Amino acid sequence: MAETQPDETGFVRNPLAQWKNDDLLLDEETRNQVRKDRPRAFPIVDWPEMRTLFKEIDQDAIAAKRKVRSQGVLAVWIATSGLVLAAFATWLAAPGSAAAVLFGIVSTLLLVGGVCLGLLPLLFGRDRSDWLVTRLKAERLRQLHFQFILGNLELAVRAMTDPAALEELHAKRAEALKSFADRLNPKSPAALFDVLRDSTAQHVWHDARWSAAPPSGKALPASEIGELLDALRRLRFGVQRHYAIIAVQEHFNAPGVRSTWLHRGADALTVAMLIASLLLALSLLFGLEGWDRALIALAASCAAGVAAFRTLEEGLRYGDDALRMAWYLAAIDALEADYDRLQASGRIRLHRELEALAYREMREFLTSHHRARFVLQ
Repeated sequence: MAETQPDETGFVRNPLAQWKNDDLLLDEETRNQVRKDRPRAFPIVDWPEMRTLFKEIDQDAIAAKRKVRSQGVLAVWIATSGLVLAAFATWLAAPGSAAAVLFGIVSTLLLVGGVCLGLLPLLFGRDRSDWLVTRLKAERLRQLHFQFILGNLELAVRAMTDPAALEELHAKRAEALKSFADRLNPKSPAALFDVLRDSTAQHVWHDARWSAAPPSGKALPASEIGELLDALRRLRFGVQRHYAIIAVQEHFNAPGVRSTWLHRGADALTVAMLIASLLLALSLLFGLEGWDRALIALAASCAAGVAAFRTLEEGLRYGDDALRMAWYLAAIDALEADYDRLQASGRIRLHRELEALAYREMREFLTSHHRARFVLQ
């Protein structure tokens, strides 16, 4: 199977816009490639029922995320517009004039509208927790796919050449999928809080039996276990690294780039606010009439802009995402560094460690975005 390579089509792009979840073989082209390159391993890593459920959950998670973020960003900019309009009203309209009244009404509506938009999810819904619970379910389903193989490795290896063993494997994974669907209710935040509290990663494995010591690689047929581990390496290590590389690349949608822009925007407006404040002080010192109201409006507007940029960073968590993905990429590379020099037993151990690492990365993501706030959301 060909290695998946990072997208290199330029700065203004979104490499994840058409992300195919190749590790789960959602894309037909990828499935055909795996079937061709690793024919005996293909029935083990191909799980159609899981893919169907994952697509449904993943689409719900994407829609929920879009709703939370668009509503939060809109709330911030509406409230900020109200603050800026109120600030410039002190300069553009004389007190008590019809224009001042109009400015006051519009700025008040904007301020109240922004705050209310930020408060609605807090008062009448669970938009953020719905998004995070749904994303949790999608990622735990992804982990189930690989954990099931590692937890039933002997049976999986036999199933590569024995139709009866393959039938048994498929029956067991159907049972595991049903148990998963019954256990994780996408509308209940209980599972989310269980993961958030799991600071020592005690619940990595879906089934406690899978966390036991794996079978020795020496006891498994070398040809079959070699092919299966190669397929798992490309689908798990390869795709996870690909995703992390995309996240840390320099492109328009990279969290690190967006975090930098938000910080630079806030810094630029802070400098502008300080300059306006200094000029205001000088105008008062030297009695320069007509400048004070304009400079007060400018300084207040810049302060509102600083608050907006800081609030967006707090709500979108771009900085946290960038740091997390840089850590994750380095951890994957460190884990895989000795892969080629190890025998089957050592490679099995690395795959199991990767499952623990993926769980930790997921938990860090959920913890960060659970703390996120837009306005008062």
